[in-house]
Amino acid sequence: MPSIAPASPCSSQRAKAFFKSQFQCSPRWVADAPGRINLMGEHIDYNDGFVMPAAMDRRLSIVAGPISSDEIILCTEQDKKVFRFRLNDPLLPRGDWTDYVVGVLAHWMELNASVCGLAISIASDIPLGAGLSSSAALEVATATLLEVAWEMRLHPRAKALACQAVENHYVGMPCGIMDQFAVTMAAKGHFLLLDCQTNTFEQIPVDSHFPSLLVINTNIRHALTEGCYAERRSQCESVLLVLGQTSWRSVSMTQLMDKSEELSDVQLRRGRHVISEIKRTRDAADCVRKGNMMELGKLLYASHQSLRYDYEVSCKEADWIVDRMGGLGEGGGVLGCRMTGAGFGGCVVCLVSPDAVSDIIRQLDSDYRKKFNLEADFFLTSPSEGCRAWIPS
Repeated sequence: MPSIAPASPCSSQRAKAFFKSQFQCSPRWVADAPGRINLMGEHIDYNDGFVMPAAMDRRLSIVAGPISSDEIILCTEQDKKVFRFRLNDPLLPRGDWTDYVVGVLAHWMELNASVCGLAISIASDIPLGAGLSSSAALEVATATLLEVAWEMRLHPRAKALACQAVENHYVGMPCGIMDQFAVTMAAKGHFLLLDCQTNTFEQIPVDSHFPSLLVINTNIRHALTEGCYAERRSQCESVLLVLGQTSWRSVSMTQLMDKSEELSDVQLRRGRHVISEIKRTRDAADCVRKGNMMELGKLLYASHQSLRYDYEVSCKEADWIVDRMGGLGEGGGVLGCRMTGAGFGGCVVCLVSPDAVSDIIRQLDSDYRKKFNLEADFFLTSPSEGCRAWIPS
């Protein structure tokens, strides 16, 4: 049976230790940001919908110290490579993970920040390519670091929007606002119900009787810039054109079906997902408020089926896990399960009874390996705080 990963990883300690090994001195500033688990509301942040994420207790940490040159010297614990960028040269995209950092640096330089050269080290406990928002964590952690290192603070909403703009225009990923807002605004012990049309949100508290959040990583990595994500977004926009609407918040299921003869089968299914998922998210928020966990679990299963068949962003490994968890059912300690994140691989989130966690993992681990010749990773998480920065002692 695999071990469950610890709930309180210390990426900041590892980032500081790696910084010392690379630069033979201690960092002056530390910032970190969490990964994100989305309980409900998938692929509707860019469709003006509602989403309900929470910050995970797994974090990405970035530490830095000033240097006398006009360079950014960037290194990570993971690949041990050192990247150098001159601040007086054009900061152009390279097409790799450094774009998430350099794009934020370029944006902050446009804000007339007190720019100085920096040595930077990064360490992370967020699985990469798992649909847990490691990219937004990297963007927001970098922005939060620059707020103290370059003395240019933004309102949290402005910071989240700036990081989204970096991912849209510098990295080239047409994401919505959910990830950056969740990573920035999250509060410990709360889900964030975010209205993606108005950028307003409500913090919904989680009581002590809330089920355990078990995350299962299929270890199928997604690559969203390869076109599938952008294609889904374009398809949704094309449906709105047929409907003569500018926002999905103005569209009912009846209106969609009334135009079914003018829509392709794909367009109809995409629209059906968006409309139903917006409603499911609002209903899920109500379930959390009222403590109705059985109904919340049903909504998770319904969301997954919509993502699987109408939006077509799941994968066979995630589908198998959701089906298997559904087979265990309430008697086996499982209340609900769905893919989380943008899909095409990544993770599944499950609502489970705390007493059943070990048995669930034992049953799934062996069967998953036999079915796919692949190891799944399992870890528990809980709603945690958003980004933060401090000066180490």
